[in-house]
Amino acid sequence: MPLVGCTTNYKCGPLKTVHPGHTLSPWVRCTFGDGGGSMITVGNESSPSLDNSAVIKSFNYGFSSGVECKITIHDTMGSSLSIFLNNMMRTFKDSSDRVVEFEWGWTNAGCHTPPPAMKSNKHWLMLKGLETNYVQGKFIHEIIASDVLTTSLQGGVEEIYGEDSKNSIFLKDALKKLFLEKPNPIVKEIKYCRMEDGKLVCGDHIGFKENNPKGPKHCFRGNSANKLETAKKWISGWVTNNKDKIFEMQYDDTKKGGAVMLLEQPTLDCTESSVPSLCIGTYIVNGGEDSPVIEFNPRIKWDFGPVGANGGNVPSHTVQDSGSPQNKSMGVEKCPGQSRKGNPGAGQVISTPPTNAHTDILGPKATSTNNVANSKQLLLDGIHIMDSGIMADMTIVGDPRFPTKAEGVINGKTVSIAFVNPFHLLPSSDNCGDWLARPSCNSILSQKDWFILKVNHRIEGGTYTTILSLRLTSDGLDAPEGTHIK
Repeated sequence: MPLVGCTTNYKCGPLKTVHPGHTLSPWVRCTFGDGGGSMITVGNESSPSLDNSAVIKSFNYGFSSGVECKITIHDTMGSSLSIFLNNMMRTFKDSSDRVVEFEWGWTNAGCHTPPPAMKSNKHWLMLKGLETNYVQGKFIHEIIASDVLTTSLQGGVEEIYGEDSKNSIFLKDALKKLFLEKPNPIVKEIKYCRMEDGKLVCGDHIGFKENNPKGPKHCFRGNSANKLETAKKWISGWVTNNKDKIFEMQYDDTKKGGAVMLLEQPTLDCTESSVPSLCIGTYIVNGGEDSPVIEFNPRIKWDFGPVGANGGNVPSHTVQDSGSPQNKSMGVEKCPGQSRKGNPGAGQVISTPPTNAHTDILGPKATSTNNVANSKQLLLDGIHIMDSGIMADMTIVGDPRFPTKAEGVINGKTVSIAFVNPFHLLPSSDNCGDWLARPSCNSILSQKDWFILKVNHRIEGGTYTTILSLRLTSDGLDAPEGTHIK
């Protein structure tokens, strides 16, 4: 069978199939802590504390670097409104206390022994907004919940952590004070993680190359920017203690009270475009009834804006660095598609002057060290903002057990896709024709290293789907030419 060959060539991790069971029905449970533990779900027993007068009609939970959830609730009595308001953030200081717990999955039925039910991890988010309409004798509420740190965009950090002289502090200590202490909003934990042998490993040994692993020791200022912007500015320009990689900030909502996770990006180097241990499984597109793939929609476009190969002049007070002629950004020098030398004229004209910490600590090497980290950070930011290279959206049968951010799924893990070309009638030597696909596998779209950028779980009208936003390393951009397109 051609299908066997296609799957064999591109298989990594377990082969993903549809969930077992003769009848499957999705469910959602939403529990409001400050509403006396009131629960709203689906079905006839939808809200016991409210005489089952409120029921969840649609559920949409998505995450990339942040998390957001939208739920539509129909209420025939209006009694759920007070529950929502009791759990909504009303002052900036209680942003980490007004949380709602979410959980969802499948209920199964089968003959003779039903397969076990499947459910997601528990997630805790902050109730951010409420829109209510009164239509045809009932309330229709749409509530929006998001991670705690989204509220930080409405505030600023004025604190100064450490001093320039002998009272300076390590970057890790400054970040801990920033997220776990004042100002609001605060979270319960900050952790440093990387992928090792396909698993997410977190620990104190993971950190920055400078003062391994504590990071540079200096004075860190908020300068009235919000927490996320402040933290990103602090870590920009510094590489990790593992092959000069960089950290990306993510929010872990599987921990009550929230956690900031600094995840080391495993494959931003064009020489490391495929890491089999990162693959969580293989999906067959056009694979028949046993395949969970419902839709697969690729988009191909090269955008060199985030490459950063072009460079602007660094201010005159910057220490001259012989490794960066005219003090200009050189891009990722060992990757031709991302470097100034290998891709002349590409990218935005940018200036990335080193900070005072770079200059004070590194001296003449301040500019080149800052450039190495910032070039990779610019490319990563461009991945989130632009449809650059080979992208795709894949809709699958809902999977509540799909890895979460706490398992390093975003920009940390991949899926493999075996794309079987459509079968159609071809001329043959007789009058019957041949029902074939030539070739059976699509060599461009069938790849083992589709990185996961976003995940969205959607339940509505008795259906449950999971939508994956994927990105393939792209020839001439972040992979050598000829990697995927021969």
